[in-house]
Amino acid sequence: MATYYFRNTGTGVWGLASNWSLTSGGGATGAIPTATDTAVFDSNSISCTLNTSNRVCLALSCTTYTQTLNFSTFNLTVSGNIDLGSNMTLTSTTGSLIINANSTIKTNGKTMSVPFNVSTAGRIITLVDNFVMTRDLTILGTLASPITAQTSSTPTQRKFTIPQGVTYSIDYCVAVDLDSGDGVTAWNYKGTQTNCINWKDLPTQPPPIFQILGI
Repeated sequence: MATYYFRNTGTGVWGLASNWSLTSGGGATGAIPTATDTAVFDSNSISCTLNTSNRVCLALSCTTYTQTLNFSTFNLTVSGNIDLGSNMTLTSTTGSLIINANSTIKTNGKTMSVPFNVSTAGRIITLVDNFVMTRDLTILGTLASPITAQTSSTPTQRKFTIPQGVTYSIDYCVAVDLDSGDGVTAWNYKGTQTNCINWKDLPTQPPPIFQILGI
């Protein structure tokens, strides 16, 4: 398990070992991240394009990144936490950001402008702040239980928002009303539903956890 920093020189592609370093702004001392490694994009990183094949990492950290992460036509699978940068640019042709494990996501106000997939049931996605999408949401795999939302000890409202025109495809969905007394609409579903049943807004405070229950 290692932490690799994308460098400020080189070809600007993910799949080249010499574009990664063991230190921020350092030399070509790193390697292409594996599923057990943390990939860091910071103020010393140039724009990066996923190339050649799908890519993986354990965690994705972009908090101080101000350049572009371009998924192109390839997927990035993250097996842990994600921190986006408020001033970074996310772009994709068809490539998706895939979560295949429990994950805490902090967007820092950055809109998720690439397709977002949760690859299996049984995952818990914790939202540190509001999560807004402009591309498709897909829950992959067969769910043995419905999708639900849970409260947590954090006394701050979070929103998971899917704007108009975005398609989300989930086998079985339900938003559970945990506390209707406060009148807060916490989860907004406005996209084009595909294979969704028992779908409704969730008025509750706070609802920062997006939980996919099942196998």
